[in-house]
Amino acid sequence: MTISANSKRFNELMGILQTCNFPVINQIEYERLITNIRSVYGFKSKQKNDILDLLISLNLLKKEETTDNDGAQYALYFLLNRKADIFDIAATRSRSAYFSHYSALFINNLTLQIPKQIYLSSERLSPGGRESYSLMQTDIDRVFKKKPRVTNNRRFYKDFAINFLQSQGYNHLGVKTYRSIYQVTNIERTLIDVSVRPFYSGGVTQVLEAFSNAKESLNVKKLFRYYKKMKFIYPYHQVIGFYLEKAGYSNEDQELFNEIEKTHSFYLTYDMPRAMYSEKWQLYYPKGL
Repeated sequence: MTISANSKRFNELMGILQTCNFPVINQIEYERLITNIRSVYGFKSKQKNDILDLLISLNLLKKEETTDNDGAQYALYFLLNRKADIFDIAATRSRSAYFSHYSALFINNLTLQIPKQIYLSSERLSPGGRESYSLMQTDIDRVFKKKPRVTNNRRFYKDFAINFLQSQGYNHLGVKTYRSIYQVTNIERTLIDVSVRPFYSGGVTQVLEAFSNAKESLNVKKLFRYYKKMKFIYPYHQVIGFYLEKAGYSNEDQELFNEIEKTHSFYLTYDMPRAMYSEKWQLYYPKGL
């Protein structure tokens, strides 16, 4: 089939492509697109590969792939009349997930680094946290003196890694709209998440820098409300309070977290070979931070 630009059929194809919500679509969305294209006269009996070849020849679509750790490939379809970047590509992994951790630091202008590790989080259905869980100091020491467990659920696109995380169920607490079609954690939720999982955020130095960069925009009272709602098992209020102190926040801001009872010594991150100790926050942190 020969179709020229500005012909009736070309314009019909353009109209169908414009109904796509995203500049990059996944395989399921592509199948829906093909169904819609078959409503155009002359396309009803066309094979999918023939339709794809035609769209590519008309410079309307481009096909690429992401791969996972096992080398399995996942098709991506780029609508060439729209601009797309790594966040558009990553979001094809899940339309219900939200950008978090290092990605959220970048989106919220809390880091100037352009991360090669992209993070998407999807919430479990069960509610998060078990505030009444009984902690033992020996258990804390044992867990945090080892390397953290990190996700293996990732896909690769060029020199980017797209990491998919399972979050506790917090009913999308602190999640906001991004680019009108995606979601991302806001500043307060992001700073909690990166405090809890600094290894998904560029490390503790990057987290401290994010707290410093957030001083003009962070609502510490909102941060505190979020923290209380999330009902962590571990005493991450000691971590957040430490970052607030190191980043130069007021005593009033710090006191919100300092007034929570501290019954255990805790750790800023995992597997620290040389650590200092903050008496105020009862917290081990890397030497030199």
